[in-house]
Amino acid sequence: MSSPAPSSSRTTAPNQIAVWRTQGELFVANNLTYSVTVYDKGTGVLKRRIAGSNTQIDRPTDIAIDEVNAELYVANDFGDSITVYELTAEGNAAPKRTLAGSATGLVGPVGLAVDPAHNELIVSNYRADDAGSITVYGRTASGNTAPIRTIQGSATGLDAPQGLGLDPLHGEISVATAPTPRPTPARFWCSTGATPAMWRRSGGSKAPTPACATRSGWR
Repeated sequence: MSSPAPSSSRTTAPNQIAVWRTQGELFVANNLTYSVTVYDKGTGVLKRRIAGSNTQIDRPTDIAIDEVNAELYVANDFGDSITVYELTAEGNAAPKRTLAGSATGLVGPVGLAVDPAHNELIVSNYRADDAGSITVYGRTASGNTAPIRTIQGSATGLDAPQGLGLDPLHGEISVATAPTPRPTPARFWCSTGATPAMWRRSGGSKAPTPACATRSGWR
């Protein structure tokens, strides 16, 4: 892994952004400079940078902020890893934990979302077998830890999944796919009325069904 340090406050190949709302800070994942830069959301002034060999940042593709637990999550495409930092981390800071290894199922992680309410981490893997996968872990998972659920297979509709978004109000996840054009992001999970945790028991290769028209099943 090579981790060149940016020479200015400008972003280089910015892949994704995230906002720390309570502090008014904008976080940017810079894919080609192996870094995360943090700016004042109002002025655009660079406040700090996370970069260097100790960070383990390796072609970052997505970032997510967990304001409840004050943590920053970074998906590393080349490293097949998720690295986690304090929200105030800067410089050549080592992650507080790293999720990586053959058992994790991380293969080209390119999208992630954190669900503090259910203590879960959700990741899209665009280079996984069978046209990609969605893997779900405990929020504090680290090391070579296997996912607690995996969505994968031809029936899911996944096709090199990219970014994903979590809707905690309805217990849904929206997943964007790459090669096959679609007018809207494909939805693979949905809630069951007032108990959105029900969909969390699902896994494997599940096909969408018409029963999902009113958020009662899959969409």
